Amino acid sequence: DMDSNTQSNDTNDIKKVKLLLHSEDGSIPFLTPHLLEKYFPASSPWIRDHLVIGMAVKDTCITPVFHGTENNYVDRNGDEAPNFNGSKKKRKKRKIVDVVTTSMVGDEELNGAPNNKRQCTDVGSDKNSEGNKEEVKNTTTTSSDGHTNNINESNNTMKPRGYSFSLQSHDILPGYHSITVPTFDLVDDVTNFARKNNARKNSGKQTKNNTTNSNTSKKLNRSQPTTLPSVPATNSHVTLCTPHGMQKLDVDSYTQIVMDTQSESVIGLFDQAHASDKKKRKINCMERNKSWTEQLVKKNTSSCSNHSDNNCDNKAREKRNIWAPFICDLATGEDDAEDNNHNGNNGNNSGSEGGGNAHFVIPFDEKFQSTICHQENIIGLAMVGLHHIPSRKGRINLLQRCSKSLEQINASTFSSLDFAVLVTKNLRQILDVTKCGVNLFGCDLPSQWARSGKALALSISRNEEDGNGVANGMDLTLDEDGCIDLSCDRYCRDKRPLLVGCQCPSCRNDTYSRAYVHHLIKANELLGDILLFGHNLYQMLLLCKEFSTACTNGTIDPYCEFIENQLT
Repeated sequence: DMDSNTQSNDTNDIKKVKLLLHSEDGSIPFLTPHLLEKYFPASSPWIRDHLVIGMAVKDTCITPVFHGTENNYVDRNGDEAPNFNGSKKKRKKRKIVDVVTTSMVGDEELNGAPNNKRQCTDVGSDKNSEGNKEEVKNTTTTSSDGHTNNINESNNTMKPRGYSFSLQSHDILPGYHSITVPTFDLVDDVTNFARKNNARKNSGKQTKNNTTNSNTSKKLNRSQPTTLPSVPATNSHVTLCTPHGMQKLDVDSYTQIVMDTQSESVIGLFDQAHASDKKKRKINCMERNKSWTEQLVKKNTSSCSNHSDNNCDNKAREKRNIWAPFICDLATGEDDAEDNNHNGNNGNNSGSEGGGNAHFVIPFDEKFQSTICHQENIIGLAMVGLHHIPSRKGRINLLQRCSKSLEQINASTFSSLDFAVLVTKNLRQILDVTKCGVNLFGCDLPSQWARSGKALALSISRNEEDGNGVANGMDLTLDEDGCIDLSCDRYCRDKRPLLVGCQCPSCRNDTYSRAYVHHLIKANELLGDILLFGHNLYQMLLLCKEFSTACTNGTIDPYCEFIENQLT
């Protein structure tokens, strides 16, 4: 096992900075698999070295569980599926049964037409039904040509009784380097889930005429919940916010999903606490993450040994590379990151049953040693929740401490642990994590910019610094992320490409002008989002390539300063 890890590290002597692109429902946003392979081929060394696709289990592996023929659903452990609806009472369902009286030739044809009736029956409430069990009723109809047709009503009205985590397609994006994650950030998921519920409740109070107002709906979607909801988790499972509600995910199910996928790496299952959570909650969160990481390492090793005995493909026999999740304290600031005046040592943790001081912060050394519990079986450290730290200085201090600790471990164990950050919210955070030695940073900025009508227009290479401003026009103004907003009317007659000299599919051969993309945005055409996403992804990969070159040459700090000087 160690030989396989060391061989993968020896081939990457040159440090490569990679983009962890957040997928949506297991696919790249706005691009079909055909377009993705055409414009960003997996066989290209440039794509292979700098693009990693992050597949979240919360939306990629959620599958429905049905009644009827699939009522005897059995999970991977051989146990019967639980009641996903969460209610012990059986709901009374009303079935609509079409009773067709076939017209007969003769005296029975009195009214000249068949007598069609619709009867409503309560399923489960009929006293004559044995055990109140669901029965599949076949209704026989006679067509005009004399043929009888049996209609299975349960197949026509089949609805899922709940949802479970499993994988239907074992190779979602073949050829691309991918990482399986439970989710990218639990706190963001729970907050967005609560915001949508609040918006749904508020919209229900309004009249139907007011619900069609787009301005009102936007305000409701942006409204923050009054209280921060907690992340539901126990020692055995964590609850994920999926498109079909909240579902539980345990280590066994997560390990099986990881082994079924074709992804090369996996982020360990993790729990995440709020800044306002108390001491007991945060300590339990750290202990759960340690226990779940240990279980994942053991199950990964045992699963690979079992696959080697069976007639499985080579991909199933391979051992998945595991990243240990490091949870950032959301209250970590400039003073907390230094870990000098720790709140837990000030005598403020006694008293209430909930665990003491609400701003308790676990010491860095304790949390780091708990995260790297099996460094011989872990390829890197994945930082979760860095973007929640309010101050930029606090984020940089924490990144520097983690980077130094990883360097010490690499020097003492002769290994090369990588450093990843799952979520970055803007370009300045990307510059900060890159300067602090992060190899892999995750974001969904290309799709966010595309939905906002923005195109990344930075001068990526320093050789183009002199001519870029003249080529793109002196009136080119960039926002804080280095983008231009093509929804502005100033670009309605601009015949230049999105970025002069860019070789992305949108700018190549000057096929699409800014004026045309502006028209697509105003017309709400999907093609506008596709063109902007392809351009933004291409520029982000170019930026990662320049990051790798600067890290190899030891000029990462001047290059990041060069990029930041272009931002407003």
